[in-house]
Amino acid sequence: MKKRIIPMLWIAAVLALSCALVSCDKLFIPGDVPDGPSALTLSSDAGERTSEPLSYNWRKTKTDTVSGKEGPDPLSASYDPLIVQPGERLCLTFADGNVPWIVNAMFYESDGEGGFLEMIALPQPEKEEGGDAYFFSAPEEDGVIVVEALWPRWVNTGISAEAIYGFYVWSAKG
Repeated sequence: MKKRIIPMLWIAAVLALSCALVSCDKLFIPGDVPDGPSALTLSSDAGERTSEPLSYNWRKTKTDTVSGKEGPDPLSASYDPLIVQPGERLCLTFADGNVPWIVNAMFYESDGEGGFLEMIALPQPEKEEGGDAYFFSAPEEDGVIVVEALWPRWVNTGISAEAIYGFYVWSAKG
């Protein structure tokens, strides 16, 4: 009788652990973690623009040193403008399925003289159930959208990653 109880407890423990792991949105295993952040594409009805990270900090495992890139200030970078309709639904997609857990978007309205007004926090981009894209509404004015992407810090892998992207949008409000 004892021989049967131990394997049954072991099987129950394995099943419980498997269920816990499956319920995670995404399990990061060091071998599966990319070496750095992927490109980000912003899409509107008029087209799309892709941005490499302007700057980032990336740690793949507990033992890795932080790799990174200190790029230009998003407000002084060069952009190919994307035309947007005020309030239109914009889409953010990350290349290679390297989807962060948190995406924040800020908007800096153009002052019309080559500078920018104060930062306006946009509503946090939302991910649709089961999808990999993030969506938010286009701003009313011309300016720069700065996107901050954050990947989780997992105790078992030591991952710590963040990246900053930028896009210049022209409002077609006319």
